[in-house]
Amino acid sequence: MVDSSKPTAVRLDFAGTKEVAKGTRFQLKPELSPAGAASAVTFKSSNSKAVKILNAKTGEAEAVGVGTATITVTTDVGKKTAKATVKVYDPLTVSEVSMAGLKTANIILGGRHGYGIRITPESAIVKSMTVTSSNTKVATAYISNGFVLITGVKKGTSTITLKTDNGKKAMLKVTVK
Repeated sequence: MVDSSKPTAVRLDFAGTKEVAKGTRFQLKPELSPAGAASAVTFKSSNSKAVKILNAKTGEAEAVGVGTATITVTTDVGKKTAKATVKVYDPLTVSEVSMAGLKTANIILGGRHGYGIRITPESAIVKSMTVTSSNTKVATAYISNGFVLITGVKKGTSTITLKTDNGKKAMLKVTVK
């Protein structure tokens, strides 16, 4: 007979990777199987420079620095383990930029098209951005009011590159028709 109060498995309450802003305190929560199983648990971080475990028994943690940590939870009864990843990001630094989330676009010869600049995370501070065209004979581009405005000059293709002050890039391959 199997003792249903002893855990046969443990996992964290999130699957895959959990993203947390630097400076955030958060709670790691174990889930035991089968339902009704009971055991104290212990939490550990593989990278205390990214995620510091404040209380190994309760799962209280803090995102202390940009980076990635593997969190391991272990049951005291039966020593069952599970791992999950926590990625810590700086909420003030751009991690990704795009032009309307697109990689390619068709534009009309002589037409001007606007593509909204998307910054991730939205809270990031951007001091400056530049936009360039790989072929200004085909398409020109400039930034205005949160948009990259592209003008089709001649039929052909050009790659428009948007770059933030911290080096993040978005590239949009435009075909002028």
